[in-house]
Amino acid sequence: MKKRVLLTAVLSLMTAPGFAARSQAIDSEVDAEIDQMYSSRAAPSSTSTGTIAPQGSGQGQPIYILNQATPTANAQASNQALAQQSQVQKQPTTYIEASPLKKSRADQIREARQQVEADTESKIVEKLEVSRMEDEKRRADVLFGEKFNQIGQAQPQQQQQQEQSVVIAPAPVAPVSVAPMAVVAPAPVAPVQTAAVSQEDSRDIVREEVRTALDAEKKAVVAPTTQKYFSALAGVGEYPDVQNVRGNYILGASFGTKFEDAYAVEGSFIYSNYTVAKVDGARYYYGNQYAPTLVDVQQYGFAVAMKYYLLNGMVRPILGGAAQYSYRTFAWSAENYGGSSQQGGSDANSQAIDLGVVTGADFEFSPRFTLGADFRYMFNMSSRVSQGNGGFLDSQAYGTPIEKLQYWNMSLAARVSF
Repeated sequence: MKKRVLLTAVLSLMTAPGFAARSQAIDSEVDAEIDQMYSSRAAPSSTSTGTIAPQGSGQGQPIYILNQATPTANAQASNQALAQQSQVQKQPTTYIEASPLKKSRADQIREARQQVEADTESKIVEKLEVSRMEDEKRRADVLFGEKFNQIGQAQPQQQQQQEQSVVIAPAPVAPVSVAPMAVVAPAPVAPVQTAAVSQEDSRDIVREEVRTALDAEKKAVVAPTTQKYFSALAGVGEYPDVQNVRGNYILGASFGTKFEDAYAVEGSFIYSNYTVAKVDGARYYYGNQYAPTLVDVQQYGFAVAMKYYLLNGMVRPILGGAAQYSYRTFAWSAENYGGSSQQGGSDANSQAIDLGVVTGADFEFSPRFTLGADFRYMFNMSSRVSQGNGGFLDSQAYGTPIEKLQYWNMSLAARVSF
């Protein structure tokens, strides 16, 4: 028995150095395989390495221990990235252009014209919208009547009741977990595309609305516009068919009414003065003195005229007709014959009805003041003579009676409207 135990102890002592050498060889092989494995892999940037010398290694191979980043470090890194991203804000593109120090006259007029056009378009659109609103109200009254108002009043009440009856439950708050991975960049948001109406389409719409409004205005019955005026006349007259009648001057006034800026009706008073000479040049002898060879004629005309304005603008031609009642008186002119003179006055007079053509042109300097030319050519229709002294109206001495002759008046007219 003792021999067997002793043999066992001796064998164990003999094999102990072999086991120790064998264990050391195994440790060296393991260290080599670990070094080869970690040299082929790239270490992550977020890890830190530490070197610990192995104990009891004869070759002195280092051992690397990988330390992974903690969740707290990842959270701090993500917060810093978000803060940097929030600090960077995208600003709109700004264009800086130099403006001229002083605008030209053409630029000022262009801007004024553009402003007037914009104001006009704005007023047109406002009127169209008001007209549409009124049309919709009338259509609603026709279709629904009182029911439409009741429905409109009931809808806000029902909506208020529904809002009061709805109970909003608080949404559960989910726990916030910080991922230990890298920060994920937010996905880009696509811009929202809105349907825009082109400028040409909007102009066509406005043009169509304006055309509709103008058509409606044309169909509507508009009360005629009138304008009253007063004119002062001054000029000359002439009897073109005879040589022994000389026109001296004309004075007159007229009062009328203008309708629709197209035609006018007026009444006129025209005073004119003429001188009639004897045809043969012989002198009459009454008693102890000679009678003058010239006769003064005072003519008073009361006329009614209808005028039509041909064109629109500053210069407006006129064409029309007139009817006139003429009253004339006759008297000898004061002349000297051999130291004696006589200025006669008598009850000789005449009356006549004349018709004629009125023409001319008006120059409108302003809506209130107009300066124009008035030309009237008159024809006698009928006449009656009351002769007190035969020497005044004798046809053999003075030719054709003045009442039977044609005559014209040319005068300058200054008109004031009110």
